[in-house]
Amino acid sequence: MRKKPVVALAYDFDGTLAPGNMQEHSFLPDIGITPKKFWQESEHLAVQHEADGVLTYMNLMLCTHTR
Repeated sequence: MRKKPVVALAYDFDGTLAPGNMQEHSFLPDIGITPKKFWQESEHLAVQHEADGVLTYMNLMLCTHTR
């Protein structure tokens, strides 16, 4: 019987495993937005909607990526 490969995905969403924010290394440059602009927009949305900052930036990543 052929064994299936084991696949794992690790995402350091809070900066505990790698220095800095993972989004700033490839995701933000790939979609053409500066980290400063991204984090400002994320913080603005969190304040505006009285939302959790982590959830706000994750949602912003999804919305920005699909533009």
